[in-house]
Amino acid sequence: MSRPPVARRARLQLACRGVVQGVGFRPLVHRLAHELGLSGEVENGPGVVRLQLEGERIALEAFLRRLPLQLPPGARLEPCDPLWLPAQGGTGGTPPVGIRILAGEAESLGIDLVAAALVADRAPCRACLAELADPADRRFGYPFISCCDCGPRFSIATAEPWARAHTTLAPFPLCPVCRREFEDPADRRFHAETIACPLCGPRLSLWDGAGRPLAGPGGDGGTAALIGACCGRLAAGEILALQGVGGFQLLVDAANAAAVARLRRRKRRPAKPFALLVA
Repeated sequence: MSRPPVARRARLQLACRGVVQGVGFRPLVHRLAHELGLSGEVENGPGVVRLQLEGERIALEAFLRRLPLQLPPGARLEPCDPLWLPAQGGTGGTPPVGIRILAGEAESLGIDLVAAALVADRAPCRACLAELADPADRRFGYPFISCCDCGPRFSIATAEPWARAHTTLAPFPLCPVCRREFEDPADRRFHAETIACPLCGPRLSLWDGAGRPLAGPGGDGGTAALIGACCGRLAAGEILALQGVGGFQLLVDAANAAAVARLRRRKRRPAKPFALLVA
C-alpha cells in the first residue's frame, strides 16, 4: 500500500527548551528561517521558546537539521518534538510574511529565582572588548557594553520570559542609533535585549557614603577618570559599593588587612571567606 504524498507546503510548531534565552536563540531562528525562505514567528515564553514556521516542507526539514548544529555560544537545546500541521489556509492559502520575534506575558521570578531557560551572566566577548578599546567607536570605554553573545542576563532578570522590559534595564529607552542596531537583522546586536550606549544606557557616577556626588555621570569621556578615582580609593584602604545593573558588590583591596578587617566588622562576617575578583 503506497503512502499518501506529503504536501509541498507545511507548518511546523516547536517548543524549544534548555538554555535558549539570553543567548541569541531567537536571532538565530530568524536568520535560519530567512535563509530557508520560511515565515512565521518565534516567541520567548516562561521556560520555553515557541516557534511556528511555514514554508516548503523540504526547507522546514532542513531547518530542523540545522538548528541544533548552529546554536550560538552558551545555548543548549533539548531534543524537540516537531508538530507538523497543514499550511495556513491549506496548501493554496496565503502564508504570513517574514519572521516576527516576540516575547510572551511576564511572569515574575519567584523567591527561588528559578529561570532554567535563561543563561547566566556572560563575560564581554572579543567583539565588545575590541569596541571598548577603540577610541573611534561610540561605545569606547562604556562599562555597560554588551551584545547577543555577552553581558548580564540572570542577575538583571525581574521576570520571565527574557525581554528588556523584564529586566532592570527597562527604565532606559533606546536611542535612535541603538534602536536601529536592535532592529537590523544584519547587526550583531539584533534583538540584544541588553543593548545600551552612553547616550541612552546607564552611566557611572561616584558618590560618598552620605549620598553626595563626588563625580558626575561617566560618559565616554569621563569613565576612565571616574574608574581611576575609584581605584585610588580602594588603594587607600576605602570600601567601595559598586552598583551594577544586577545589584551591589562591596569591594576592598584584598591585600590590605586593615581594610578587609573593617569590611568584616561592618558585614558581621568574621571568618567566612570573601570572593576574590581576578583578571
